[in-house]
Amino acid sequence: MKRIAVLLLLTLALLQTSGLTVHSAFADQAVVQSIVFNTRPSDNHTILNISVLHHNYNPSHYVDVVNVDVAGSIKTVNPSTSQPVDQAFIVQYDLGIVTGTPTVLARANCIIHGSAGWSSPVAVPEFSTTTILASLAVMTLILFVFRSRL
Repeated sequence: MKRIAVLLLLTLALLQTSGLTVHSAFADQAVVQSIVFNTRPSDNHTILNISVLHHNYNPSHYVDVVNVDVAGSIKTVNPSTSQPVDQAFIVQYDLGIVTGTPTVLARANCIIHGSAGWSSPVAVPEFSTTTILASLAVMTLILFVFRSRL
């Protein structure tokens, strides 16, 4: 029994001094926090404002690519390498004129740690909220004007 205890003690000492150590690893992956869209009045293009958060920015540790999945078609946006430290920043993507209601997802990629994965899906309507509200207002006005004739 004494022999087993000595052997076990020697094994533990050998493992301790052999350099087999465990270190914690913290991946600082880029995360897409939100996708907000609006319609540019000058040309009716839908613009996605993709909010990206990535910590510990420096010239050798940054977000190099944001992928945008529009109804299954993946596009790539290259954000500026000048990004704020430990703050969210906005990457814009021009969807053009939208037809239908495509579902959009996005993911951001850190050059060292990769991506935290795809964002939650966002449905982008064909018509902007302003257009829909204006159409409803006009229809309501028409109903009030012609109400007596109905």
